[in-house]
Amino acid sequence: MVSRKSAECRLRNRGRIAMTHIPDVYLVVEDHGKRGRETIIDWENCSKQNIIDALLSGQYTRPIEVHCIDRNIGRWQNVTQEIAQDIIDTLDHEPSGALFDFCEHALGCRVMAELEFA
Repeated sequence: MVSRKSAECRLRNRGRIAMTHIPDVYLVVEDHGKRGRETIIDWENCSKQNIIDALLSGQYTRPIEVHCIDRNIGRWQNVTQEIAQDIIDTLDHEPSGALFDFCEHALGCRVMAELEFA
């Protein structure tokens, strides 16, 4: 038997929709040459900062693009330039070959040529 009080609470809350934020998913596209491309999603570590950290640590051998999926509104976006710029802004040493190529592809040769490291 349902009490009158609990029934009133359900009626009052029926019109409200609880909106929860679902975090964005970032994925990396790697180029394997003649073998094709691979999209990598690490569901446990798919935040923007985790992707940047993985790129900086050399986890990817030939990254060419980074994409973001906003699951709240169902939108996909290529964020390669944004990620590359964030990487360049945090670098304090010359990037590895694969990371240099990724940033150069995203930002252009001129930007990479102007970088100076101590």
